[in-house]
Amino acid sequence: MRRYLILLSLFALSSPVQASSLPGADAQKWVLGSGSAPALGLEFPFQDRIRLGAGGAVPFYYGAQFGISRYYAHMQYLMLANDGFYISGLAGVFGELNLPGHTLSEEISPIGIEMGACFSYLFSEQLRLRLNLIPGFYLTLPPNGWTFLSPASGFEVAWRPWAPLEISLGFNGNGDILGLNGIF
Repeated sequence: MRRYLILLSLFALSSPVQASSLPGADAQKWVLGSGSAPALGLEFPFQDRIRLGAGGAVPFYYGAQFGISRYYAHMQYLMLANDGFYISGLAGVFGELNLPGHTLSEEISPIGIEMGACFSYLFSEQLRLRLNLIPGFYLTLPPNGWTFLSPASGFEVAWRPWAPLEISLGFNGNGDILGLNGIF
């Protein structure tokens, strides 16, 4: 398990993502984000229509338990960009880990897969709406392994008061309600 955590950490350092708010189908540049869970992540363009991302969170509230850390890494493929409307497919891995010294009465899953679609609509350059339908499946918790709150799933309204700054309000699988993203 320790080896996988080290590999995941190295991957996260070399492949940033956006865990703070939703992976946006409309994103075109590097995004460094933070969320109210608290969460931190990075997302970046890899090839013409492909983006990579990864991140982590320590949600304050998770099944009445505190102390579960979450991680995820994903690849996103832009399928449609038409007049301010964007659709992309997303596939990735995610998991939950128990923080050192914390005991939980419920089972957690160190690995799962997530796959689905991301939708974005730009009302203007400053205002955008995002909806991500990304169900996940915990590989180590069958038969109840399905979740509709994988880290990349959720919805948000995002406002850009300044081109390199985005403020969002919504909800995602990490428990973020507020997000602050730097775009560069």
